[in-house]
Amino acid sequence: MKLEEEGGDSVIFYGAGELAEIGFISLQETNIRLIAVLDDQQAGGSFLGLTLEDPGAIRKYAFDKVIITDMETTSKKLKALLSRGIPRRKIAVLE
Repeated sequence: MKLEEEGGDSVIFYGAGELAEIGFISLQETNIRLIAVLDDQQAGGSFLGLTLEDPGAIRKYAFDKVIITDMETTSKKLKALLSRGIPRRKIAVLE
């Protein structure tokens, strides 16, 4: 995974759905840790053993990448992250 090659080891998923589940399975073959899952609609719920958090909670985490794991609202989520001051270089999109 490219993030490992760059020396990164922690990610946040933005979107709790099937794509996030696939991403989580893929992470199991790496040394990258999933430290949080953000979701606009399901904050407070549970996903992959983590409590789903409101996207505003992203500021309390130190992370290498936030991965948008929702294909239906990718551009909306990208704009939301950028408006929260997350640098574009720290945002990845699963397609």
